[in-house]
Amino acid sequence: MLFIFELRPDNQNLFLMTIREATVHDIPKLLEFQTQMAAETEGIALDEKTLRLGLHNLLADPAKGKYYVAEE
Repeated sequence: MLFIFELRPDNQNLFLMTIREATVHDIPKLLEFQTQMAAETEGIALDEKTLRLGLHNLLADPAKGKYYVAEE
């Protein structure tokens, strides 16, 4: 599934954003975002090994859930 959005906040600049389902290739960036979000919003440090395993298991089995990635 692929969506492309055209955002024009000031009617002059055009921003194209692609939103797609995450793959195992996105795990490093998802790890980074998840650890930063947990630290910022909850003040906790996530265990990277546990998080990496969880992300891999989720992305390997679509019945468990999905992540989406937005790209410019």
